[in-house]
Amino acid sequence: MATQATRSRALSLYRKLIRSSRTWPGPAEEKRYILDECRSLFRQNQHLSEKDAIEKSIIEGETRYDYAWHYKIPYPRLHNFATGTLVEKPSRITGPVYEVPEGVSWHGA
Repeated sequence: MATQATRSRALSLYRKLIRSSRTWPGPAEEKRYILDECRSLFRQNQHLSEKDAIEKSIIEGETRYDYAWHYKIPYPRLHNFATGTLVEKPSRITGPVYEVPEGVSWHGA
């Protein structure tokens, strides 16, 4: 079950993402993408009840926000494979994964 602090943090992130879609310096297509992606992912995750899953989703959202504003690219960041590695089945990669290294705090926590 989500605590009040977790709920407040998730709603704060949602508001921040909605505002960023209005102030985004890019073209209208990117602004629409930010808004649609935000709404879609929050609706998809609204039924999460495990604290760890909720925390992971919030951290992923904050990380995507930070990456988008830093690089001025709202789309998911592609991960490059190390030189010389061979991906046998790229279809196994389901989507972008935003991993925060251990010990690194993205949001002052």
